[in-house]
Amino acid sequence: MTTVALTAWGNRISPVFEAARKLCLVEVEDGKVQNRRYESFDPGRCQSLVDHLQGIGVRVLICGAVTESSVFCIQSGGIELISFVSGTIEEVAAAYARGLHLARMFSMPGCGTRQRRRGRRRRTGLKG
Repeated sequence: MTTVALTAWGNRISPVFEAARKLCLVEVEDGKVQNRRYESFDPGRCQSLVDHLQGIGVRVLICGAVTESSVFCIQSGGIELISFVSGTIEEVAAAYARGLHLARMFSMPGCGTRQRRRGRRRRTGLKG
């Protein structure tokens, strides 16, 4: 079983890690989300968050946009960070549980794979 934390803004992934105040903690086993619970947290106290996540066995943190200082803090604590993700908690957690590539499916608009693909098409279209 793997425990995963997702930053929550209502029922969606928080668009900005540092603006989030809630985490959704899910347990993933056999390709399914088994349990779900919410906790409050203070993103301004990143090291305290990392210590807490390590203490409860969280291996992965999924969030939206995040600053470099938070990235460094989270990754230094040995937690895998999957950032610039957009979508509902339910959809993202289920996709993660099934082993799907989140960056391809849930990239924030203007980030990651989708942007690069659009950029190539535009350049090709303009040259032709």
